[in-house]
Amino acid sequence: NKKIFDFAFGQGGLLFSAAKYFKCKNISGVEYSKKNILNLIKLFKKEKIKVPKLINSSIELLNLKEKIDIGFLTWTLCNCIDPINIVVSLKKNIRKGGYLVVAESSRILVPFKKVIQNYFVSSKKIGHTHPWHWSLNSLLNIFKIFGFEPVKINRFFDVNDLVIIFKNN
Repeated sequence: NKKIFDFAFGQGGLLFSAAKYFKCKNISGVEYSKKNILNLIKLFKKEKIKVPKLINSSIELLNLKEKIDIGFLTWTLCNCIDPINIVVSLKKNIRKGGYLVVAESSRILVPFKKVIQNYFVSSKKIGHTHPWHWSLNSLLNIFKIFGFEPVKINRFFDVNDLVIIFKNN
């Protein structure tokens, strides 16, 4: 019965899996891309699964009427314009005592999957860049400033993905 929310759901894989395989009923999400929203609605309808509440907005402008219990923010902070405003919105929209699962690439500590030279070429066809790169400490610090405390951290140092579960204190 927990309210599960995907911040910047992209293609909606997490919402779809939660509904189809885990039979979650109280799911919703926000996505800026109208195309992604329409594609996800088509997928839910094709599979004959009730379409969750999907909000077309940026995370920063989100103001939910009911705060959520469990939020997901996956591979979003590395691509956003202003991570501080995103964390402010998360704080505002997740209930006190609620949880947030954050996943980012831990590229600072593992070898790049793409060659490092791609960061230093001007050709738009080559680059695979993000405006932000996060280490464990930088993620812990930005969330701690806003009252999120880490509950669980994965073994990120030998995989590409850094996953942290925070509690909103």
